Amino acid sequence: MSDKINVDELEKSVRREYNQDGLMELLLGIMLFFMAGTFASSSLIVFITFPILYMNKFLERLRSKLTYPRIGYAELKPDKDPETGNGILKYMMMVIVIMSLSLYLLYNGDFTDFSIYKWVPAFVGAMFLGAMLYLRGTTGDPFSLLYSVISIIGGLGFSLYEFIDPKANIEYYLLSLSAFYLIAGVLRLYVFQRRHPVVDLPVEDL
Repeated sequence: MSDKINVDELEKSVRREYNQDGLMELLLGIMLFFMAGTFASSSLIVFITFPILYMNKFLERLRSKLTYPRIGYAELKPDKDPETGNGILKYMMMVIVIMSLSLYLLYNGDFTDFSIYKWVPAFVGAMFLGAMLYLRGTTGDPFSLLYSVISIIGGLGFSLYEFIDPKANIEYYLLSLSAFYLIAGVLRLYVFQRRHPVVDLPVEDL
């Protein structure tokens, strides 16, 4: 049992080291920016499904050029535990049910487009909360806690603020969250590169 715990902790430390490069934050910032810009059109679904399907591939490609040459590469086993997928699905369903019941009680069942759009930031914030807490559990990265708090507080704040345009809540929230992740990603990438410079070995050491 102790050997398994040590292996799990070793994998978590490797993931945490990789996660310090800021690339995940940069990709999230770009994704959120395009989501905000296309929210009013039917192409929004593309920017929801596309990152889910290909974000890991983009992330690995970037890390092969920017991260692994600095700190090395260790192949980690993919998480194929069915409990992980079930847990994510259960969390999403729980958020949907809780928000649906809350809105039903709040508006006495009289939903309008405005009331639905108004609370989309809170829903997105709750999704980010779950994602960042999961990331915290798999990597131990303390920044994930900061991201989760900012995402949910920002989502609730933009949902509670009264905008004239019913879609402005989610658009401004996504743009704000995009700017936050882009800034965080740039800062973390800069610090990462300063801490882990690429060292050119002399020819005789090769």
